[in-house]
Amino acid sequence: MSLNPNTTSPTPPQCASELQMFQRNSNVFRTNVLFNFVVESLTLWASVAFCLVLYKRSFFSKSCTFLIYVNLIVVNLHQWNYAFIQGWSLQRALVHSDQPCSIMFTEYECFQWYTNSIFSRLLLLFMSCALTLDNFVTLLIPRLTASCGSGITLSFAAVLAAFAQCLYMTRDGPNSNIQSNCFQRLNRDVGELKMQIYMYLIVVAVCVVLNAILLVTKYMMSKITKTNYDVNDKIEKKEAVNTAGAISIVVMCQMIFSTLYTVSVVYLINNGKDFDPRYLSNFVLWCYTYTLSAFSFPVGLLLFTRVILNRRRQNIKTMRNQTETIDSHFEKLGKEWGCSPPTRKITPVEK
Repeated sequence: MSLNPNTTSPTPPQCASELQMFQRNSNVFRTNVLFNFVVESLTLWASVAFCLVLYKRSFFSKSCTFLIYVNLIVVNLHQWNYAFIQGWSLQRALVHSDQPCSIMFTEYECFQWYTNSIFSRLLLLFMSCALTLDNFVTLLIPRLTASCGSGITLSFAAVLAAFAQCLYMTRDGPNSNIQSNCFQRLNRDVGELKMQIYMYLIVVAVCVVLNAILLVTKYMMSKITKTNYDVNDKIEKKEAVNTAGAISIVVMCQMIFSTLYTVSVVYLINNGKDFDPRYLSNFVLWCYTYTLSAFSFPVGLLLFTRVILNRRRQNIKTMRNQTETIDSHFEKLGKEWGCSPPTRKITPVEK
């Protein structure tokens, strides 16, 4: 039973149609739930593994490190919020597989989880943009990222932006419709749905452009060579460029996965008549690539830190082999000038 806010008496529950019963009991739906459970579990594993690596050795500035930890929290909150939504949907589908009046959800019982889903999705995007902006700050004013202040400010701004946009996107509140899960709302205005999806796309586009500029800038910086005889300093500067580039590439991968969701959903909206209606609703679940976007963040950073560590070992070995000692340098000069190299003379001290 559900309560209609415009009346004082409960209204009878709406029952699922034959088509909706088929969709709720479809193996396409069940396989999608299991697939995402695996992705969400691997995301948690990769996050823990990366945190252990980061605990042993610092790769990034303090500000960037703070933002990375916040991003890892956001990533896993998104994953497990979505896991709960899908797990709840699967549980109800299994328990009420032959009960059309009990197998569906009402918007009133789902709206909070639906709102959480949108907020976590937006937070995922805005926190990625915060990392990008932190990279810009590191490039322009490195001293600002030497402490956590910049990271805290950017994190706070990302949360506020996600919260404000989430309020705007869910301002209509729940209605009397039923839905198959707490992720999708049925019978929505197509124009409003497209506007919501395009909001995601705008954030993604801005983030992609900024990271593309950063990658080009970092590439140009890596080509600039300065005379420096400090091997450790050379390696640290090169490593700073590599780590900043790694973050940009990881964020770009996240944005690509996020864009796939937008493009595929818009395609299904415009060409839904070309698909079997029995599977269309579940196809939308398979189009939801934000779980892969979240998964790519810890995995990408974990892979890049491994690569950076291996390159650091190789660079140290190479530079040490190429570095000449003072004695060998003078010996080479002596051979070129046809004279013996200078020797150190020890003058006896008279007592």
